[in-house]
Amino acid sequence: MSEKRYIFMGGTMRSGTSLTRAIIGSHSRAAVYPRDLPLWTFYEKYPKPLEKKEDWIKVIDEVLAHKKAGYMQEDFRDSAIRHFEAHPFNLPDFIRFFIDRYAEKLGKEIPALKTPNNERYAKEIFEHFPNAKFVHLIRDPRNVEASRYRRTKVWADEPLYHIAVWRESVRLAETNKAQFPDQYMVIKYEDLVLNQENVVKRMCEFLDLNFEEQILEFEGLEDWSGGNSSFGNISSGEINSETLSRYTQYLPKSRRFLIQWKLGDLIEKMGYPKDDLQLNPVLASFWKAYFKLDPRNIKSLIR
Repeated sequence: MSEKRYIFMGGTMRSGTSLTRAIIGSHSRAAVYPRDLPLWTFYEKYPKPLEKKEDWIKVIDEVLAHKKAGYMQEDFRDSAIRHFEAHPFNLPDFIRFFIDRYAEKLGKEIPALKTPNNERYAKEIFEHFPNAKFVHLIRDPRNVEASRYRRTKVWADEPLYHIAVWRESVRLAETNKAQFPDQYMVIKYEDLVLNQENVVKRMCEFLDLNFEEQILEFEGLEDWSGGNSSFGNISSGEINSETLSRYTQYLPKSRRFLIQWKLGDLIEKMGYPKDDLQLNPVLASFWKAYFKLDPRNIKSLIR
């Protein structure tokens, strides 16, 4: 086990994790891989060490073939093979090797990785990276859904699945924070938007990083452009507070009802305002039946 410091970030998709990656990645000491390469998801497929060279080379090639890979040095594959010819291969050590090499490429000392739902692997992360710190983003599920809904084709949509993912992320935020209190930080996206400088300073303190003014512009991450919104053109360095109420404009009433129906308890517990959407009992009963019988639920069950 290494005593080197590492940073991991997680949270549901569309919850502000990319904004947080851009902020931390703009720090002079932190090297955050710039895309959502799901390295810990590979851990589910390869949880045990691999002894045969042909087997672990296939894993390396599988990772490098992923559409979010491609920011490493040209000789990364060869250097990885040389390294694991001399060391046992397992996925956590490959993740370490991968983000270490990216940090070396940038000349920075603290490797970091952000992928949505990394919070599911907190136990494994802290087991294999004992000096790691984790930043977990939580966002109002209605705005998460508004952002996701806008980008998803009808038949690719799985509303009940994503609601379950959000609920589980909130549960893990509480569980992981209780289990790893000194290594796990939970941030509400809304707090970051409304009180950017103070929240960023608090995040730097948690990560044992000195505060640097340029990270408030979040322009130092490789291949990053844009602010904190996928709606319209937002300048880099700008945090748009309109993202706090997008759902009232972009989320259909049926979807707003679904979220209030399934997540109303957690929305209130998390301190988010109750939706003022009003539906008559007949329409409410219709939408309940519609979402229960939605054929897209079959994909969620298969998952």
